[in-house]
Amino acid sequence: MALCVAFLSRFTQDRRPQEVNASTMEPEQHGGFNVIAAPDKKTREHQAMELYQKARNLPSGNSLRAINEHESAIHDFDMAIDLDNTCASYYATRGTCHRKVPCTYENAIKQFTAAVNLQDTIPAYLNNRGQALFRKGHESFRAALIDFNAAVKLDGKDAQAYYNRGLARLAIAFLDIEKRDNVEFAAAAKELAVDVGDSDDEAKPTSPSSRAFKAAPSKPPTLVSQPIPPSKDKSDGGDDHEYNADNSSTTTGIMSIDEQLDAAIADLDMACSLEPANTRYLYGKAMVVHLTHRHDELDGATDTLAVLQAALDVASRYHRGLLYHQQKDYERAIEELTAVIAQVPNESRFLEARGLVFQDIHLHDLAIEHCIDVNKRTAVFRLHRAQCYMDTTQFEAAHGDLKVALRLAPNDP
Repeated sequence: MALCVAFLSRFTQDRRPQEVNASTMEPEQHGGFNVIAAPDKKTREHQAMELYQKARNLPSGNSLRAINEHESAIHDFDMAIDLDNTCASYYATRGTCHRKVPCTYENAIKQFTAAVNLQDTIPAYLNNRGQALFRKGHESFRAALIDFNAAVKLDGKDAQAYYNRGLARLAIAFLDIEKRDNVEFAAAAKELAVDVGDSDDEAKPTSPSSRAFKAAPSKPPTLVSQPIPPSKDKSDGGDDHEYNADNSSTTTGIMSIDEQLDAAIADLDMACSLEPANTRYLYGKAMVVHLTHRHDELDGATDTLAVLQAALDVASRYHRGLLYHQQKDYERAIEELTAVIAQVPNESRFLEARGLVFQDIHLHDLAIEHCIDVNKRTAVFRLHRAQCYMDTTQFEAAHGDLKVALRLAPNDP
């Protein structure tokens, strides 16, 4: 069962950044350094190296965050806040960085809270504070649900907020099942936190990393209606029958297991209807349908389960590929990731994962192809490809990519 719950662990997080048409941008000055053409290879090499350093140390901190140097980015945002402590986005972005650094969820929550206090009408701040609360652990699931609900109320068309709220409801249901059936299921509920994603203006692509699947509990829980006293935790606010006008599902409040599961399905339905092309939402909905044994209650149940089975296969092979890469078993990593790409050819995360394996074994031509195939207008992909060019002494090509990376990084989420 935990395998089913964990399969989304690397599909998520995060959404593709906004594309920027770099071809329309004019040359700029960056920190006093003029990006100009150089007539010889030696000068081009020097410029490429200098640009590479600048791309990793922009004062805004956004490029550092784009390449996962979150502690350095936090330092940059500390300085920005010292200069202007009334800018909500500084706190929100610093909170995002704190959330990416191990054991700093409390700091992330503080930063997002500061952002909310300064500007409480931006759904992304509430949604991302909810994400930090959710990832902090099961004791904060209900507090996270409050924030997800508030984000939905501010923007009834935010698919990510509906999706996050659905996962929060499912996780809370797992905890109530644990109390009811006396099984250890909290770990499985916590696994759902991995798939809770950022809102658009705070989201960013993350470098692939591996996670191990947990074993299923020895006594499988029963996800069907049984008498259980409602939760006595009133921290999630509202009443049992509060409804949101956009999706007519119960929002927060004291709810039974069945009510939480019904509301979770309704939220995932809404996320899918708002973004029907988003396969992550479809996979999440399929998982809830599977876990709740409600296949006959939904239209297209057979199709949904077929999608689930395909998603499980893709996710499992993707995980194995990441693990093999981590273990430096490059041949098997490439084999697994190639199989995944054959099934889902246009997923940039899969292409990036295989490209990084190619880079590690010095197949730079293949790595270059995979670094840029899909997300060619994002700083992180440009930096990956520039590094490959520099490793193969193609400094002119590296110089071009790094100029684009510098221009894109401030706009990258």
